[in-house]
Parts: sequence; C-alpha cells; structure tokens
Amino acid sequence: MWLFTNFGFFSAVEFRDDPRKVMVRTRSRKDIEALLDRHQYIGPVDISYTPTGDYPYRIVLPKPVWAQMASDAAMSIDYDNFKSSVGAQQGWNRSYIYHDVWSACLKITKEEAQTGDGD
Repeated sequence: MWLFTNFGFFSAVEFRDDPRKVMVRTRSRKDIEALLDRHQYIGPVDISYTPTGDYPYRIVLPKPVWAQMASDAAMSIDYDNFKSSVGAQQGWNRSYIYHDVWSACLKITKEEAQTGDGD
C-alpha cells in the first residue's frame, strides 16, 4: 500500500517475520518522523536505516496500529487541494514530486478511454 499524505509518503507491506505486522517504509527520515510525531500514543518505535534499500527508513507496527494511523490521516484532511496542502506542509519541491505521480497516474484514465474499460 502506498499512502501519500500532506506530511509524508509511505509504503506499507506485510512484515515477513510476522503476518500480524506491517513494515512501514519511507524514502525520507522526515516522513517517518512526521508520522511518529503525529502518533506519539503508540510509544517509542525504532527506526531502522537501510541505506541500500529501496526505502531506507523503516518501522514495524502491528497492523491495527497502522490502520489507525492511516485512518487518522484520512480524518485529518482539512484542505480542498491536496498538492497545495503538500506545498504548504512540506514545501513546493515535494508538491512537484507528488504532481509527477499524479501525472503518471493520469495514464490510467487515458488507457481506459482508449480501451473502453472505464465504462
């Protein structure tokens, strides 16, 4: 699962050693710290650093904790334009990166229009 928020980008996958947990990964330490700062109720969490990994920063959480974090992110939406909110929260460089993701995903709509799969 990829989760883009106005405070960070996260990739969550099942933890290989325990299917009751997820590994939440980020490309920026600031992102994972922002996530943890918003959810201090979970207590201290060790951030692993794997510089050769696709996502160098990682934490392992019980699935219900991650579900609550994702829910909290959804419930905290207080903007009517996501990319502008990202710019205000994380700076315009990050907003431009997210816009590139938005643009890449626009290909889904174009592909459906060509194949008629969206009807």
